[in-house]
Amino acid sequence: MTKVTKYSSLWESSSYAEVSHNDKVETLLAWGAEVQLKHKPEALDSLREENCTREIFQVFEGNGQWFLICHMEGENLLPANMEKELNQKHREVIMSCIDRPVESEVVYDLKT
Repeated sequence: MTKVTKYSSLWESSSYAEVSHNDKVETLLAWGAEVQLKHKPEALDSLREENCTREIFQVFEGNGQWFLICHMEGENLLPANMEKELNQKHREVIMSCIDRPVESEVVYDLKT
């Protein structure tokens, strides 16, 4: 199996990282709520520009360590427009909360 820190195919991209400190989980959860409640229209416009039809950020805990997963779906995904204030804030929050990328193994990838 192939070990990856970022998995990409034509349709999707996933990234994995350790959360730097357990207290940063609350920062991530608060940012997620803010994006969905205050910035949703602007966030959706950004995703459309990136050809992204779905973006999911998840945190999970294992053995006392928290991890962040970002999963994006869409055809021919493009990078975020970093001239947009929301994208700048998003990157700033995420980068302040993660420590380092982590490896994962793609066990299988099926799509109909």
